[in-house]
Amino acid sequence: MEQVADRGRAAQVAAGGVTMTGHDIMLGWVSGRRRGTLEHFREAWTWVFRDRDPKWWRRSLEGLQALGHVEVHDNRWEVAAPTVTTLADGGGYALLCGARPPSLVRTLRVGPHGVELAQSVPQRDGPSLQLIAYDSEDQLVAVCADLGINFEQRVADRLLALAPTLNDILIARRVDDGMPGGTLLSVLGKDLSFSDEGESRGTLPGAYRHELFRQRRYFYRHGEPPNPLFEAGLQEVRYAEMRRLHAEQYGSFAKPRHLEWDEKSRQLLLGPRQRLPLMYERATVLRSGLLPSWNERRRQWVYCNVDEDFRIVLTEKLAA
Repeated sequence: MEQVADRGRAAQVAAGGVTMTGHDIMLGWVSGRRRGTLEHFREAWTWVFRDRDPKWWRRSLEGLQALGHVEVHDNRWEVAAPTVTTLADGGGYALLCGARPPSLVRTLRVGPHGVELAQSVPQRDGPSLQLIAYDSEDQLVAVCADLGINFEQRVADRLLALAPTLNDILIARRVDDGMPGGTLLSVLGKDLSFSDEGESRGTLPGAYRHELFRQRRYFYRHGEPPNPLFEAGLQEVRYAEMRRLHAEQYGSFAKPRHLEWDEKSRQLLLGPRQRLPLMYERATVLRSGLLPSWNERRRQWVYCNVDEDFRIVLTEKLAA
């Protein structure tokens, strides 16, 4: 976390120490609006990011979810309540999540009761990281109580502990056996990309993408019918297929596929198309408040401030 703080202090900012990115504007918009439909979010995003490909609005929404700013359910979003959470090995810094109204930021910038708003750190795919420096946890709890905002201890670790396994996520999304019609299915290959080759009808084990009128849906099948069919998110079906291929190699699911981890830098390192499913990504992102960054030289996604115990639990969740 010292590296994060150093990045914040080194950032060159304007307008009284605040850099407003498009993602910061979107966080301000959801904080003021509080709730709405996904269509409303897409329209606002398209207006803010006029020069970007419109299809990336969902990535921005997922970034807000991973950072604990919004919740999404049944085609609607709602901003989360302002929340401060302590961090594992946070070095005296806590993370500000949820709604970020300007009035709250101004109050924290004054430094009530000895806490101090650290320099914000812009992120490419989400709103700026906002840390709060504090001397004692009791002091931080008291400030949160005075301001009427939530306080949570190490929410990242608790989220991961409570998260269902990958198999339980799929079971909860079981659907009637039968793919939607209207178009041929794309099949997930061993390189974790979807291919339109062939005329698959989704009867073989594996992951599938159905696309109609620019709407994409993802399905996974453990085996040929009558084995069950599940509809889930993109990364859920990718990891389910990675698990199946791994099991084929080792003969069972018993030997989990370990996630690459750098002990010295405390970074989780994942290959192309291997970003974590959203539920696990949120827990991992909230270890630092930083969304995963893409290392072009190493061709890997990098998640920060991950210790070995966290990696072990995450591996078990994805393998089960």
